[in-house]
Amino acid sequence: MSTSNQKVLIIQDASKELCAVSIREALRSLSLTPGAKVKLLGIIPAFRTAHRFYPLRCGLGLKSRLQSSVTINKKKEDIEQQVQQMMDEYSRCSHIARIWRQAEIQKVGFEIAVEAGSLKEVAVDYAKSYGATHVILPRYTVV
Repeated sequence: MSTSNQKVLIIQDASKELCAVSIREALRSLSLTPGAKVKLLGIIPAFRTAHRFYPLRCGLGLKSRLQSSVTINKKKEDIEQQVQQMMDEYSRCSHIARIWRQAEIQKVGFEIAVEAGSLKEVAVDYAKSYGATHVILPRYTVV
């Protein structure tokens, strides 16, 4: 495989603290050559449900509810707004600014993307579509 085709995907749970240490370590330790690409993917859990099962009351163990299209559209708008807010937050982060500078020095492309959905599904689908040669799933240590 050609070294210029290196594509590193760093996956972050966007609902947690940004782990800039793992991004900096990836740029340092992977021996990335000029022309390589590094992408930070923040994933926002889109549909969180606290509990599907409610305490047994009146013999009902599972509570289900039909939602109108208005409710679903509102949730989509909220998710799109969260994605945009997270992109803004990442772009204003001082740690990300240092990573941009480090990537420029190494002549490595650095991008940021934010997606919403199931962490596992989005991570796998994005890694496949991006053509990642390396996938980094950082532990959540504070910067």
